[in-house]
Amino acid sequence: MEWQLKTTPPSKIIVTPRVLVHGEIPVFLSATGYYSEFVSSAGDSSCEHPHVIVSLAESTIHGPDGSDRWVNSVYVSAVGEQKIGRRQILPVVSCQACRPARTDAEVQALIDSLAPQIAEALDLCERIDVVYADAAQRTAVIRQVEAQCATREGYEAACETAEVEALPDEEISRSYGIAYGQFSFPEYSPEVIIKMALAHRRMLALKEDAKAAAAVIAPQASVAVPAKSGQLWEPCRCGKEPVYMPLHLCDACWPKGV
Repeated sequence: MEWQLKTTPPSKIIVTPRVLVHGEIPVFLSATGYYSEFVSSAGDSSCEHPHVIVSLAESTIHGPDGSDRWVNSVYVSAVGEQKIGRRQILPVVSCQACRPARTDAEVQALIDSLAPQIAEALDLCERIDVVYADAAQRTAVIRQVEAQCATREGYEAACETAEVEALPDEEISRSYGIAYGQFSFPEYSPEVIIKMALAHRRMLALKEDAKAAAAVIAPQASVAVPAKSGQLWEPCRCGKEPVYMPLHLCDACWPKGV
C-alpha cells in the first residue's frame, strides 16, 4: 500500500513531513506542532488508519543575522485505529533530547538512528488493542477495593490486594498531585494509576474525618428563662389560653430552664 502527504507543510519548518515506510502499517515523519495528514492508494487516511509517527521538534533562535532553526528532540509513537471518537496511542520515545540537527543530512542521520524504536512501535501497532485491554483489566481493581480506603487498615489492605505501595497518611494529606493530578493510560502505567487512585480515596476519607472532628459541638451553656409577667386571654401557638408575657406562651409551652 502506497501513501502520500495530503496536507501542505508550512515553509518555515526544516522537517519536511513525508512517508518513511509504505505498507499496511506505514511510518510517517512529521514536525511537532504541525498537523500532517497522509492518504493511501486505497483511499485510507492517517486520521483513522494505524501507523507509526516519528515527530521531530524544532527550536529557533532569532539573531541579528536571521533565524537559526534546528531539531532538538524526537518523539516516536504507535497510533492505533480511530475508535468511537478516541485514538489509541502508545509512546515509544517521548521528548528525547538529541544532538542538534540543522541540515537534511543531519536530520536523516537522526531518523536512521531511531530504527530500533521505530521497529518497536511497528510491533506495538500490531497489538495495541491487547495492550490497552490489559491496562483496563489491571486498573479494574480500583473499583473493587477503593471502598476500603475509609480507614488506614482498609487502605493498606486495598493496596496489598492491588499490589501497589501504600503511602503514609501525612504524605497523602499534603500531596498536590494526589489531590489534583489526572492519571490515565498510557501517560502513566497501570501501577501508578492504581496507586494514585487509592491514595486519592484515602485523602477524601481523611478530609471527612477532619470535618467530623471539627463538628463536635461543645455543651451549651444554661439558658435563662424569663419570669412570667402579665396574663393575656389570647391563643398560644398551640391554641390554648391564656398566655403570659413576655413570651406570649401558655403554661404548657413555656420553656423550662436547662
